Amino acid sequence: MKASAIIDSLVKRVAESGVGRLARRGLEGQNPRGQWVEEFGAEYAVPSEIYSNFEDLSWHNDIMPRFRNSEGTRVIWVGHPDPYERPGHHDGPTSRFTVSIASYDENYEREELGTDVYDGDDLQAALHYARGGV
Repeated sequence: MKASAIIDSLVKRVAESGVGRLARRGLEGQNPRGQWVEEFGAEYAVPSEIYSNFEDLSWHNDIMPRFRNSEGTRVIWVGHPDPYERPGHHDGPTSRFTVSIASYDENYEREELGTDVYDGDDLQAALHYARGGV
């Protein structure tokens, strides 16, 4: 098999698998008036370090805005800046940021969320874990 045929075959398989989908969406410089604003409102004040570097997955059925890292391995949830406006605050303090391990099917169409690896109010710690840190 010729080298060009092998390359064409690999490119086709990557395109069909959805692996390159995150790269094609262009994560860098996302509009701060993204999906999270439409679904939850600007009062959630998602830090630019998140919306500029992570894919916005926010959806109206979620309880707060959420974003996925470029590898598709972590999801960061962003609670309201006011702790009394966060879901579950009646049961005690809730965190501004929660980072969960994520996995997806081969087409990035079905999401499975696993263990939370960070739950707190420190943006830098949340970013560390959201980028895959341990």
